[in-house]
Amino acid sequence: MGARVNAGTIDVQAQNITLSAATDSLSVTGGSSSKRHTAALNLYCTPPKFRLAA
Repeated sequence: MGARVNAGTIDVQAQNITLSAATDSLSVTGGSSSKRHTAALNLYCTPPKFRLAA
């Protein structure tokens, strides 16, 4: 899974995307049957927080 954050814009490729305006956070989860491991990437921006997990 790859993510590119540029000037307040985020482009992601994932299976499920959920946005919670109350917590001001974007959670992106992606899964694949061919994955051999799990990885989590946390990107902290101000004010919003982006959490990318794959």
